[in-house]
Amino acid sequence: EPLTPTTTAVECQWLFDPAAVADPAFDPAYAVDFWDLTNRQDWAAVESVQRGLDSPAYVPGVFGEHEDAVYHFQTMLAAAYSGLPIRRRVAR
Repeated sequence: EPLTPTTTAVECQWLFDPAAVADPAFDPAYAVDFWDLTNRQDWAAVESVQRGLDSPAYVPGVFGEHEDAVYHFQTMLAAAYSGLPIRRRVAR
């Protein structure tokens, strides 16, 4: 959760089936290790984006040409939330 342009609060939980956890042989290390690595990579990406947003050179605006897929995804979600028909490709 972004708190400021330079600060983010991160919460991570691992949820397992209570029946599996009750087994004395249960060892969640495989999942915890994998997601710890993945989360650390994600955190680095988020930190980079936040540094960019804090830059005096940053100017908010419309999507750039290289963000075409993001634009279409957000347009599709907006249509769905608005109760409009969802089209796979919306002309810009």
